[in-house]
Amino acid sequence: FFFSSRRRHTRCSRDWSSDVCSSDLGMAQRVLIAMSLACSPRLLIADEPTSGLDVTVQAQVLDDLRHAVDEVGSSLVIVSQNLAIVANYCDRVYVMHAGEIVEEATTMRFFEQPSYPASAALLAAQRGIADPKLQLTGFPVDGRRLPSGCFLSPRCPFSNEADGCTSVHPGFTEVVPGHFSRCHRTAAVTEMEALSGPAASRAPR
Repeated sequence: FFFSSRRRHTRCSRDWSSDVCSSDLGMAQRVLIAMSLACSPRLLIADEPTSGLDVTVQAQVLDDLRHAVDEVGSSLVIVSQNLAIVANYCDRVYVMHAGEIVEEATTMRFFEQPSYPASAALLAAQRGIADPKLQLTGFPVDGRRLPSGCFLSPRCPFSNEADGCTSVHPGFTEVVPGHFSRCHRTAAVTEMEALSGPAASRAPR
């Protein structure tokens, strides 16, 4: 579900939505959670469920969502760029880039030892590590004109023509049991990430 925030004084064209538009955004999200789970779905997809909410209300809404899903027995997919939400509310992490899944791991494994360059760069930035060897350069690729080889290769600090980064599209391979990555240079990424700080302090709170 997704709730588009509106100013509290905005008038709605339909009577049924007037109360929602004039209410607190957190309460509106709770209403949408109840609506989404009314038919006991097997799968619920929450696309940025805390968008526009302050941190305190975010935690309340996510706790309500988790409890409601557990009660109904549904599976939950949270789409988010908020690493704190991912760390505290997800069992597994799927990272997407250019329309495909590029990394899959348990949440603990992902934050301890990411194996995809963009994942390592994101976590390094979140921890305030300014190491050029973990930073992406340039701009995101144009989905209409994807590069040959790895789609991240034009921006990737690990890109190496000899390893096929610029010519062969990488497969989705298992790094360790249960952890998959779409990268030719997974070993180099893992080694560099291991040098960036103690694993125990990596997941955001």
